Amino acid sequence: MFGLDNPSGISVMPAITPTNNSTPQWFTEGGAGLSASYPGQEWFNQIQAELLNVLKEAGVTPDKSKLNQLSVAIKAIVAKGWLEKSKNGADILDKPEFVKNLGLAETVERVENAKFVVERGRNALGTWVIWSDGAIELFGLGSPIAGLATVRFPIELPSTSYYISIAERIAYDTTENVAHISMVIDRTLTRSGFNARCQVSNGGASGSSFSWRIYYAPF
Repeated sequence: MFGLDNPSGISVMPAITPTNNSTPQWFTEGGAGLSASYPGQEWFNQIQAELLNVLKEAGVTPDKSKLNQLSVAIKAIVAKGWLEKSKNGADILDKPEFVKNLGLAETVERVENAKFVVERGRNALGTWVIWSDGAIELFGLGSPIAGLATVRFPIELPSTSYYISIAERIAYDTTENVAHISMVIDRTLTRSGFNARCQVSNGGASGSSFSWRIYYAPF
């Protein structure tokens, strides 16, 4: 294909005028008081520009002697394989802009900033979970002897933490159970453990165990 090349044309495309009708109109031969449709220079110029731009995008040089260049250009563009399934997005040139245009920038930011587990483990003293933001959670079981439980952490904390929660336990349910409580003795709390006083409601020593959890907050 080729653009207009006879002496009737000009070298600069005239400016496009504002749209007269937002709904596409169709050509007629006229009749019943309606004049025959006429495309006008603007319509021809736009069609020519659209076709030449397809060739340009495909890297095809317009050749007046060839009548299949539009077909060749379209095949060349398709052959580039943009967003080809087998490439799994590897052919996206500007990935950050692509994510932004999909409206996923905020989601990606949240995922990047989300904390995740970097280490977890277990030993005879209990279990631990270490998070990417520096937080540490330790879990274990306390068993009192004569009302005093000595708890040792499965790993040592960077510094002392007072965020401890305790869940009382009973070996079996007798329907009517004597209430018991386990209290952390603050002066014994260190980076590696604590002692807890365990007693029943009448003040006597409790022999019931308890589960504990301690949270170390990052700075």
